[in-house]
Amino acid sequence: MQLFELQKYAAKDYNGLVTANNLGALYMKRPQLVTNTIHQIFRTNLKNAMFDFLNQFPTVEVEENNFYEWMLQGQHEKNIPLLDAYDASGSSIASIGEAGAGVASFFLVFGEEYFEADNIIKGNKAEYLLRILAVKPKGTNFEYEVELLTSDPMLSIPAEELEAGQRWAKFYNIAPSTLSNRGQRPNFTSPFRMRNRITMNRFEYEVPGNMINEGKNYPLEFSFPGVDGKQERVWINYLDMVAMYQAEVANVIMHFYGLHNFTDKDLFLNKDSSGKYPLESGAGLFEQIAPSNIHYYSTLDLDFLTEVFLDLSIGRIEMGNRVVTLCTGEYGIRDFHRAVLAKGGTELTIGSGGPGRSVDTTVFKGGSPTLNGIPKPLSAGFQFTKYFSINGITFEIMYCPMFDDKVLFPETHPEGGTTESRRMLALDFGGEAGIKRVAVKGQPSVFRYIPGMRDPFTAAGKGTPSIAVSRSDGYEIHRMMWGGMMITDPTKVVDFRYNLV
Repeated sequence: MQLFELQKYAAKDYNGLVTANNLGALYMKRPQLVTNTIHQIFRTNLKNAMFDFLNQFPTVEVEENNFYEWMLQGQHEKNIPLLDAYDASGSSIASIGEAGAGVASFFLVFGEEYFEADNIIKGNKAEYLLRILAVKPKGTNFEYEVELLTSDPMLSIPAEELEAGQRWAKFYNIAPSTLSNRGQRPNFTSPFRMRNRITMNRFEYEVPGNMINEGKNYPLEFSFPGVDGKQERVWINYLDMVAMYQAEVANVIMHFYGLHNFTDKDLFLNKDSSGKYPLESGAGLFEQIAPSNIHYYSTLDLDFLTEVFLDLSIGRIEMGNRVVTLCTGEYGIRDFHRAVLAKGGTELTIGSGGPGRSVDTTVFKGGSPTLNGIPKPLSAGFQFTKYFSINGITFEIMYCPMFDDKVLFPETHPEGGTTESRRMLALDFGGEAGIKRVAVKGQPSVFRYIPGMRDPFTAAGKGTPSIAVSRSDGYEIHRMMWGGMMITDPTKVVDFRYNLV
């Protein structure tokens, strides 16, 4: 396809075996193989920040390419939903309208044995405290006999405070002063186990031997700063560069967007082309985010963001540590800037004479300075990349380049760009991000070539006979990579997805 008027040659697409026709179409010659420098080359010459974004997360190692597990601690203190409420006759409190007058007992049903005798429990309102009298199993649930804790014998609790779904918490407990013989036992919640699977990526391609001697695989020269700060020069052939680049990109995408394909019995639902062996795919980062921490929006609203993180922070994170990093694409960065500007109508004033931060708009009083008789050009404009909200919550923008990949995420937005470019991955609030990469110990990746009758390192047919691993006249390049992700703190990873609908 001819893309530009000044384009000398049209790009050609191909895959599989590289032949003379392929290389001739690409105008390439002379192979040179470089391996360990590939990341440096990408970082400095191709400027692909996707790798750096993935590499920012700390890595934990597992012993083998298999399932891996980690523990998450459940919350010891919690509130639980009410299932049912009725009086001593079995009549529903909803049909009666109230309960507990005259300190009469009534019954609540919860799904777990969380409370015990003499616990004082609280629902929505502190003026209606209930004392637990007794608890016993009721099918798969638990029935609690309760009474109002009150000094008013006429007090009753209205039915709307006892509706199913209302959440109740252990408030405190009371004990008699005379011959007290028991105290409240603490509640413990056991850790629970998470399980995921290492995913393996593999890439390969073949170069015929006649391409080596014909010089069709053109070497490309790259330079990058070495450890001593000096510029180092390396060579890499075109095919290796493209293959390695595509392998690395696919590996990054797998870490974030991968979907698991195994059941709760560790049965894999996909097989290889032979139908004999399973294809093992683990869950990427986005699939591991808790459903309660996935939010959809149509217009970015800073008040909405603040409410989400205020709810996650209260009682858990000190006000001085509530820094939220929003990883997003370029349109997400733009929308963040616009959202801050939108707040300006009520909370932010730029300009002299108004409330808030004042900026003198009178530039160069008494005339503009000149250079050689010509007025000096002035610069203006700004972009918001940070916003200080209430209660110590601070939002900072970080660019995530993979959200801007139009090939992988082509869905367009009516205001320009793509919908994925507006996605925001929120993390790092209150310290560590709660995300780790998982790698196989000792083998994060394998890069090998299989020489045949000719290979890119020896002059074919000259000198002492050498060993060929393949009878094929050519060589093969193979790349294998393993990896996975784990969310170690689900409460500190939030996914804001743009909802086009």
